[in-house]
Amino acid sequence: MKCLSHLITLLVLALSTSLGWASCQQSAAPGMPNPDMASEYEMLQAQIAVKNYLATQEQYLNCVQSSRKHNQIIDRMHEIADQYNRKARRYKARMESQDMITELALLDLSI
Repeated sequence: MKCLSHLITLLVLALSTSLGWASCQQSAAPGMPNPDMASEYEMLQAQIAVKNYLATQEQYLNCVQSSRKHNQIIDRMHEIADQYNRKARRYKARMESQDMITELALLDLSI
């Protein structure tokens, strides 16, 4: 029984250590789809990936000791967010232009 207690304690300690270590790993930047060809699903997946990246990096910032490195990470987070936002705006513009073309085609048919 005492061995089981020690084993459980060891497992809890190992899990808590690995979870703490996982939050101190820098996340890789997510890939971005081409907004000129992407589907709505791909853009939503990219949005989720960017949000997860930003959340992971936010946790990672707690582990960073150097203010220079901290600022570099913040700059990179802004860069990734801005990159996604530009692609999302381009995707939305593409969708709006397709809607206008469809409306024009429907108007042309009704004349």
